[in-house]
Amino acid sequence: MTAGRIAALSLMLLGGATLFWSFRIEELGLGQNQDPGPRMFPLLLSGVLVLGGMYDFICSFACNQAAEGNPNDEAREDGPNMTRDGLRNFGFVLVSLLIYVAAIGFLGFSISTFVFAVGMMVKLGVRPRLALLASVALIAGVQILFVQLFKVQLPAGVLGVAF
Repeated sequence: MTAGRIAALSLMLLGGATLFWSFRIEELGLGQNQDPGPRMFPLLLSGVLVLGGMYDFICSFACNQAAEGNPNDEAREDGPNMTRDGLRNFGFVLVSLLIYVAAIGFLGFSISTFVFAVGMMVKLGVRPRLALLASVALIAGVQILFVQLFKVQLPAGVLGVAF
């Protein structure tokens, strides 16, 4: 099995696990105001992950067929960007995401998201100064949209940092 197909299957597996755990989220039952509830975002995310993985998996076969008819190195089996470094980056992102999810309850949304976003951006080639600014903007945007406008309580963690 090729690296591209392994990455696609990993996305589908992650999406399936997210889908499974999303159905275990309890509804709050606070009236019938057509509120989508706490399951909405995880279900949507799991659908995107599964569909994206399926798309990548199918595209890996299309790249394979293109490589058979094209003697150039550009149409490789895994596509032009799936190298060892690309697979290493994928693994780094996947492990970092799992650590982020585990840390969000302890450190809270703001701190864990800041560390995760800066780390991801720097690892994937963004200048550190820009990564810091973009991460602060991301957290501020989420705080304004969800906490201020939608009145959603985000995890504060053991330190109690709300922002």
